[in-house]
Amino acid sequence: GWERVTSYFTVPNDGTYFVAIGAESGNKILLDSIVVKKEALIPPTVTFTSLDVTTATFNITSDATAWDLYYSTKEFAPDTIAEEQLIALTQKTYTFEKLTVKTKYYYALRAKEDKGNVSAWSSVESFMTPCEAKVLPFTEGFEDGLDCWRLALEGGEAYINANASYTTEGSQSVYIEESKGKFISPKLDGDLSKYVASVKLRNKWGYYATKIVAGVMTDPLDLSTFKAVSDTFELSKTGEFVKFSFNFSKIVGTEYAN
Repeated sequence: GWERVTSYFTVPNDGTYFVAIGAESGNKILLDSIVVKKEALIPPTVTFTSLDVTTATFNITSDATAWDLYYSTKEFAPDTIAEEQLIALTQKTYTFEKLTVKTKYYYALRAKEDKGNVSAWSSVESFMTPCEAKVLPFTEGFEDGLDCWRLALEGGEAYINANASYTTEGSQSVYIEESKGKFISPKLDGDLSKYVASVKLRNKWGYYATKIVAGVMTDPLDLSTFKAVSDTFELSKTGEFVKFSFNFSKIVGTEYAN
């Protein structure tokens, strides 16, 4: 079926402008009913600055000075939410508290102003609280699923592969689509500098060699906090499992100690 996609933008008052719409990837598309109009208020956007097992904090980007927030563990249509269920915000930083571990939350916001103008709702987005920290040492074979491991990247995904042809132990492994992202563990409780780690890897199809690097992060939401602790390892295209081992001797100071 048809889907209306809305985008907001601001431009200088003077000048000539053209609106361009296109697909970056995927199938052929059909376009119809393009509308360009002024909006008194633009829906806010948010950036999460922290995400813990029971709390999450975001910053609001908006020209308004007040906002309504609604969140739930179930998907929802913002226009159907009663006013008394909304959380009124007057600060650009908000912290969700008393959240449930390993739970997906959906949220949406709208902007308000003193004149009574209210923006459209933002799109309904989601975040997921992480697992409790894993106590070192630990072993992960993914027999119970991804269990709070996550893939951070712009495209692709990670999912469980239950094909016995692509496992070395047990009945399941993780398949990561071709990407330059990072496969990130749950929080680890312990001094990593005292441990060594290993993982068994293989190219699924055996067409190309893949370069692998291991490291640590202080913030799983921010790839810029990644610090490599291993040399770059080239995984051959033979399609055979190879054991890749590394230690954390490159960790300096206490920033990555826990």
